[in-house]
Amino acid sequence: MFDRISKIIHLPPSNIDYLINKTLKDNIIENTHLINYLRKKKNEGIKLGLISNQWSLSLKVYLPKRYYTLFDGMVISCEDKIRKPDPYPLNIY
Repeated sequence: MFDRISKIIHLPPSNIDYLINKTLKDNIIENTHLINYLRKKKNEGIKLGLISNQWSLSLKVYLPKRYYTLFDGMVISCEDKIRKPDPYPLNIY
């Protein structure tokens, strides 16, 4: 993925991935109110689903695996190999 960028800026691809994730982690504020609300609803027996149009590079920062258990079903575009305007996530009900 980073081969072209790597050649331009003279860094190995793994360094570019690291820099992107570090920059995201250093600048993200976790929405604890939302996480607590989701946990509360889950504990009340409400089924929760997530549809995310997520970029693979930011997935582990924006949606860490520790939150996967909050959801009964998930469609994450970069993991499911779909992109806009694919209607698939909206037709799963």
